[in-house]
Amino acid sequence: MIDKIKRKLKGMTLIEVLFSTAIFSFVAITLFALFKLGQTYWAKGIAYNTLQSEGKRILNLLQQDIKESDISKDNIYTYSLNVNNFFIGNQNVRRDGLLLAVPNPDYKGGTGEYPVIFKAYISTSDQNDNQGGVGSLYYLEFNPTTATGYDSTWDNINSKLSTAFSDGFMKNEINNLDNPRPRKISLLSNNLFSFRVDKTNSSIIVNVILMRKSFSDQKLQNVGFNIEIAPANNQQFPFNN
Repeated sequence: MIDKIKRKLKGMTLIEVLFSTAIFSFVAITLFALFKLGQTYWAKGIAYNTLQSEGKRILNLLQQDIKESDISKDNIYTYSLNVNNFFIGNQNVRRDGLLLAVPNPDYKGGTGEYPVIFKAYISTSDQNDNQGGVGSLYYLEFNPTTATGYDSTWDNINSKLSTAFSDGFMKNEINNLDNPRPRKISLLSNNLFSFRVDKTNSSIIVNVILMRKSFSDQKLQNVGFNIEIAPANNQQFPFNN
């Protein structure tokens, strides 16, 4: 009777313990690897979706504003800078600016109303090396200083932007824009790698590259687009009629 009880209370052997530990370790390592892989793809997805969302917004705004603009007044400010860091190596990129004049959709000819609005797309020369050397893209709107067509407002804006872009437009320079001050300032992206604008006799060509680092694997995701649009309002502005 005592022998039977002893047999029932008999524990696991060392081999069984080692075998069980090996199986548990294998399962744990597999689960951790799957979790890590899932986390990596999730982070990449977040970074890519952020860039896609910002890219679509920028593309939609550019398409609408350029199409409605007067190409004879559209102005481009070019600036090239060297980006050199661990993630992208050494590259020369463009961080340009674009000033447009578009009809005011709310203009009805009333006192104090403006037939035109000046809109600017401003890329900064700041470099966030932790994100591959990216800068920012801003969208600005200006009202004319008088309720007529083109006036001194255009000259003032053009002069200030030309001066700012001569040595690269920095974020803090937005606060220095006055006479007139922008009536609206919107940050379109903090993930701007390049913003290149070129002009032909009949169209505006824009190339944009956005870049963002995914935090899980520290690798860069990027989204880019290239558009060419022929402004359609050369003869349709209120002050051209």
